[in-house]
Amino acid sequence: MATDREFARARHEIAEICRADTFEEERSLYSLARVVQRAVPSDGWLIRGLDPGTLLPADHGVDHHMGRVRRHKGGVFQAMSKDVCRRCWEIELLERDVNKFADLARGDTHASALQIATGGRPQRSVRYREIYKKINIHDELRASLVTGSSCWGCLTLVRQRGSDSFSPAEVGFVNDVAGHIAAAFRGSARRLPPEAPRFAPMTLLLDGANRIQGITGEAEEWLQDLNTVEPGRDKLRPVGADNSVPVVVTLVAARARARATGRLGEPPFVRVQTKRKRWAEVHGAVLTGHRSAERCVAVTIHPVGQSEVSQFLFEAYGLTERERDVTSCLARGFSTKEVADSLDLSSHTVRDHVKTVFGKVGARSRGELMARIFWECANKTG
Repeated sequence: MATDREFARARHEIAEICRADTFEEERSLYSLARVVQRAVPSDGWLIRGLDPGTLLPADHGVDHHMGRVRRHKGGVFQAMSKDVCRRCWEIELLERDVNKFADLARGDTHASALQIATGGRPQRSVRYREIYKKINIHDELRASLVTGSSCWGCLTLVRQRGSDSFSPAEVGFVNDVAGHIAAAFRGSARRLPPEAPRFAPMTLLLDGANRIQGITGEAEEWLQDLNTVEPGRDKLRPVGADNSVPVVVTLVAARARARATGRLGEPPFVRVQTKRKRWAEVHGAVLTGHRSAERCVAVTIHPVGQSEVSQFLFEAYGLTERERDVTSCLARGFSTKEVADSLDLSSHTVRDHVKTVFGKVGARSRGELMARIFWECANKTG
């Protein structure tokens, strides 16, 4: 196990890697992984971004399993089959289990190890019984990457049978650095991409086994943009194939089925940034009166509008509810006095809020603020 001095050095390196002005997703994530691996050795690891609104996988992540490393959008261990990956996320999103990311995000500490959490009885975990035991994984260290009140990503380390369990000191180290990595993910979400191709919304129909039974005209462009095409392929598989469906789409479908049976109350949707850097929302609904025994789900993918992206950027910049109200008033062209009257504040308080917003966004004028949050994202959605 690392010494206190080695942990301190690793904390400093991670803080430097995660600096907002130098963080670049792919290169920086690999650098982060190397430092974490040096401080907390493991046989496999995953670092990936999550949509803070739904805790479903976002677009960025890296993983490593048994000596192989890759960048990916699916956010799962490379050695696992696609069905196993889907099952991992279904357990995470739909079932009760130990150390779920949502629970860690709400807790006082945001990291925990499976062996410690179960008192040495990992079989209490559904994830362990159904997945880890079968692939010889002995322990897992998980962290939700939280900054402020939002979870922007997740980190997972695993050790195979025959390795030592994760120690409380290693769990503490991961908990200490989780906030730095979360801030880096939040910062990367602020960066608007170049102009992306515009596609119309699309709908696909999935049967109970998540095979595509019908699609609308824009499906191929959207699904390729969600990174469904395997290396060496330049076309989607035919209707009825089961591997052409992105994991994020099957997860939304699973949520739709869970909601239809009363197991889940939240709307089945996720907001995601695609391979071409377009913001999109994926929604699902179970069809009624149409082969309901097969639990057919209609999944709709559509561009995210300017107002939705603006709200996401409000969160990414860490604006409070009052700061968001002030910024929205400024977007409508209100003067300081008009903002004050509208929100029942003093002009002095409004000026303080505006100054704070400028600092968080990195703007020097109202025009630059509007460009960063509203005007630019209007040209880069859909």
